[in-house]
Amino acid sequence: MVTASADSNARVWDAQSGAVIALLSGHTDDVYSASCSPDGKRAVTASADNTARVWDLSVSPRTSIVLSGHTSNVVNVSFSADGKRVVTASKDNTARLWDLSDAAPETVELDGHTEPVNTASFSADGKWVVTASYDGNAIVRAVPTDDELVVLVTHSITRCLTVNQREELGLPVAINEAATDRALIRRPPC
Repeated sequence: MVTASADSNARVWDAQSGAVIALLSGHTDDVYSASCSPDGKRAVTASADNTARVWDLSVSPRTSIVLSGHTSNVVNVSFSADGKRVVTASKDNTARLWDLSDAAPETVELDGHTEPVNTASFSADGKWVVTASYDGNAIVRAVPTDDELVVLVTHSITRCLTVNQREELGLPVAINEAATDRALIRRPPC
């Protein structure tokens, strides 16, 4: 188990004894959220220092990869069921989807909210991400496949894809902006 703390640290606990087995230090401000990967080998933390960190719990001392890109506090973070991706929510009105398959995780920004995003999580099957914001909306998005994610990250570095480019790559073109019970359904970003 892992917990977040206002002292800029997170702690890993032994569930049987209740003892702290690791102190995760590296953030420079409050840690708002912490979660263990499904296999228990990693943890992820979200902080007021505008970053999230993915911690390797299998080594000592604990090491982390910094997930930077948000421009305000990262308030919530969670792993996908397969542990290959992380989604973060931020006060910068966005969420970000992170692909952890490389040493330098790639990210795709999930925009659409007009107020801070206070939570983000994956569906049980990992095919959808839902974000909820102080703007009163929840947005459900399809999670890009690995191939789509590589294309989205590569192209979002310089520009969004045009409709023609999306068609050429076989990516969804239409974005359904219709609100149903305050949830917007969107296809992969960009």
